[in-house]
Amino acid sequence: MKGIIWRKSSDSQAAEILFEQIIMNYEFIGISGKTIKSKDFMRFEADNGDCWEVLSGRDSFRGKKCNISYIERGIPREIVYNIILPCTVAYPFRAVTYFGDYGLEGDDDVV
Repeated sequence: MKGIIWRKSSDSQAAEILFEQIIMNYEFIGISGKTIKSKDFMRFEADNGDCWEVLSGRDSFRGKKCNISYIERGIPREIVYNIILPCTVAYPFRAVTYFGDYGLEGDDDVV
């Protein structure tokens, strides 16, 4: 299974917190793995074959494939519908959910 946490900017603490929670959940059930972190990239490769990445919601990630997408609130609707949702196609699972703060009040361009 592959999951992607889509963040609205590279300094998103909400995405980093969710990433750490996912890793803790794996450790809780006894699955370890390897974590790779840099300034703009985070990846967790679990020993059972699962993989999680944290990516910014932008055009350059068009064509990635995953089973699960966590989408940070505030990412423009155009990015969600044209890039993120088409990436979330791999089986056996196909799930999309949102996390983080809501967009600015009255802002119709964010979900």
